[in-house]
Amino acid sequence: MRTRNETTHQLKKMEILKAAQRCFVDAGFHQTGMQDVCAAVGMSPGALYRYFPSKNSIIAALAEQERAENQKLMTQIDHAPNVLIGLLEIIDQMSAVFQDRALGRLTLDIGAEAARNPKVAKIYAEAEDEVRKALGLSLKRGQKAGHIRRDLDVQTAAHLLISIFDGLIGRGAFPLPVPRRNLTIALSELVRRFLTP
Repeated sequence: MRTRNETTHQLKKMEILKAAQRCFVDAGFHQTGMQDVCAAVGMSPGALYRYFPSKNSIIAALAEQERAENQKLMTQIDHAPNVLIGLLEIIDQMSAVFQDRALGRLTLDIGAEAARNPKVAKIYAEAEDEVRKALGLSLKRGQKAGHIRRDLDVQTAAHLLISIFDGLIGRGAFPLPVPRRNLTIALSELVRRFLTP
């Protein structure tokens, strides 16, 4: 029996995910079938199904990628001199993301699919719940250290901050009506005023 090369397997999965993302961006999640993904990656349906048995499994893998990225961001916040500085550093780093049209289109389309598909909604609700709780804990630590205002409801604040970031990423699907740097400066000021004691 032939054993699977895990490195090769993971590389192929990444290749499929990138091809699927391109399909979702070009045609929309709802309009993209597994045959489209097969054509984009140059695989037979039988071969593809060994990696991903359904579109929902592709969405789950994309959500897992996002979860890993969110964990990196939360680690960065927790290693910053204080939570506020960590958040402001992330805003600065994400300024390019706010103008990524492909990511913006993908974000909006998967959000729309989650609104009508309970399986997709569950996948993304779990990922968002995880980052909201982690950000809430970081804000709570910031309150104890005196860097974040003590009257703040941290779970509401975490939800609001995530919504702002998600909204700006989704808006990236459209032309940015203001200079990117201006947007980053304004967002940093908004977050600073909201969180500072």
